[in-house]
Amino acid sequence: MEARKVIAKIIVGIMAAACYQPEPRPETAADWTVTRVFAGQQDGQVTLSWADPAVNGLEGIEIRVSDLSKKIIRETKVQAGVQTAVFGDLPKGQTYGFALSGFGTGSRQNQTVIYLTVSTVKAFFTRGDVRDLTADLSWETENLLPGTKVTLETDKITDLPETVGSSATVNVSPGMDYTFCLTADDGSGNGETIAVFRDRSLLFWDDFDETGSTDGPNPEKWSNPYIDLEGSGSAWNNALVEDWSMVDFLKEGETTFIRFKGSKENGKAGASGVQSKNHFYFTFGKIEFRARLKENNPQGHFAALWLMPQISGRPDGLFWPMGGEIDVMEHVRRNSRISQTVHTEKTSAAPFFAGDPVYINAEGKTSSIGSYKDWEEWHVFAVEWTENGLFWYLDGKHTRTYNKNMTDPAWYPFTKDSAFYIIMNMGVGRSTDAYPGGAGDGFYAHMDVDYVKVTANNDTVPRDCPYYK
Repeated sequence: MEARKVIAKIIVGIMAAACYQPEPRPETAADWTVTRVFAGQQDGQVTLSWADPAVNGLEGIEIRVSDLSKKIIRETKVQAGVQTAVFGDLPKGQTYGFALSGFGTGSRQNQTVIYLTVSTVKAFFTRGDVRDLTADLSWETENLLPGTKVTLETDKITDLPETVGSSATVNVSPGMDYTFCLTADDGSGNGETIAVFRDRSLLFWDDFDETGSTDGPNPEKWSNPYIDLEGSGSAWNNALVEDWSMVDFLKEGETTFIRFKGSKENGKAGASGVQSKNHFYFTFGKIEFRARLKENNPQGHFAALWLMPQISGRPDGLFWPMGGEIDVMEHVRRNSRISQTVHTEKTSAAPFFAGDPVYINAEGKTSSIGSYKDWEEWHVFAVEWTENGLFWYLDGKHTRTYNKNMTDPAWYPFTKDSAFYIIMNMGVGRSTDAYPGGAGDGFYAHMDVDYVKVTANNDTVPRDCPYYK
């Protein structure tokens, strides 16, 4: 009897299922028919299953695997009652024939032949940005079976919109850990994950898209540090201006950014900055800044991206440095190096504290990428703050660690009872400031920040700060 041939394409990477029903034929006691063939593939593995016919004398089924030249490359026999066979390690990108033949007394060697192409599914997220409490996702898929439905899923959201096309925007909650999965189902109900995107939802995001504005940054996120100096003065804040005249919102290509300027003309210095104090603060998480720097003078330049305590676990912790300070990045003078620094009661150089005089190079380390000119290019400066320590990164590379190796808050005030807010500023040094040095007339410098991003980690403590209201 002429063999029945069924051609199917099964995609590796999904639990694709296809049922093959031969045309009805008259049944006789001497004949048998494979009434159903299921073919699924995953990672180069083909699984065949079938239903045995009720035929007297059927002892089993023989399966031969051949290539397109009809060369037999695998063969096996299974006894009647066994209704599945697995063939693994089949090279992808090739087509194989699977011939099923019954054997036993009184049965004819009818065959059902299936041709399968072992190929690789291509499914990946092309974008997975979580910004301002929404997740913008898009994806691409290739080599799916016709009729296969792709669905976006996550275990944290029960009312996801129905997946239409290849993109979706989903509302997310602050601090949650989301895993978005694409599943593919060809109608058999055996859907399988084909791509995964994981990201912590944002605690905070700003990409400064107020191009051309003279009104300052988003007032729901930022304020001018000038209003909160409380009579203090140092190299970072002594020349801060009261308005936003030293802050610009610019655009280069598709990149929007905020520019913090510092200058000195005719003996008068001007500096700039923003803070998220009383707007946004967090406890444990990862903060990232994409920034670049430029100055025209060997000294006086003092740019910083840093964190200060909004809430302290110590009775006197809001007074510097008892509550701690985390400097994600400091850049002073015309220097090829940036500093990554912590300040605590025990690591301050201030003479009125009895602790070790550690300021920059013991508990504050420096990182270099070459000459100072390299800082004129965009770089990502980051700190991950966990319950067990602080971890600094430069362009994704881990550069230093400050471990929580003791319980004394004088050494480590960065506990679950504290919360920190963000400061970004361009300071201008005075003649009395040995650290950045004094800026002379004609001094100019700026720091550009493309974005600020804060994401949660496993230790994050939810905070009911005004930004989320």
